Amino acid sequence: VWKTIRNLDGRVSQKKENEVLIVEGRGLTEDRDKAREFAKTYKKVSKLPRGEKDREIKRENRAYFNARPADETTYEEELTWEEELETAIREVKPNKAPGEDTIPHDIIKELGPKARKYVLFIYNRVWNGEEIPQRWRVAVIKPLLKDGKDPEQTGSYRPISLTDCLGKILEKMV
Repeated sequence: VWKTIRNLDGRVSQKKENEVLIVEGRGLTEDRDKAREFAKTYKKVSKLPRGEKDREIKRENRAYFNARPADETTYEEELTWEEELETAIREVKPNKAPGEDTIPHDIIKELGPKARKYVLFIYNRVWNGEEIPQRWRVAVIKPLLKDGKDPEQTGSYRPISLTDCLGKILEKMV
């Protein structure tokens, strides 16, 4: 439904079928093949080095949390941050693209008091140690063509990552 509304509103362009991306003389039409080529291009210019030290820190953190008794409370008190939630929702920029769940910030801004209370309930469950919803941890990367660049070259695109708006709001609150 939201996709249709956004299409009618003119905010989302229809996906063009079988767009060809030319890479090293080869024409790519399948999304999976295009994604691989974009990944290769973006990997070359990535500024986020990951080394053994990063993996070691991740292992230490995982070991710490897995070794902690289930009833041990090392977290701060529950989030009773109605004001922070209101502020975070109010401060989100309008017309920003949502993540995979396709729930835009505009809809979240219109939530009533009961729905906002439920959102805060979910945030408290995460805050108290339950797993962050998988969808909030995944970014959909979309390549956008730079102005005046050749659409047949992967380097002509800049990546944007789309994450779910509810996850962004929790990040802003924390």
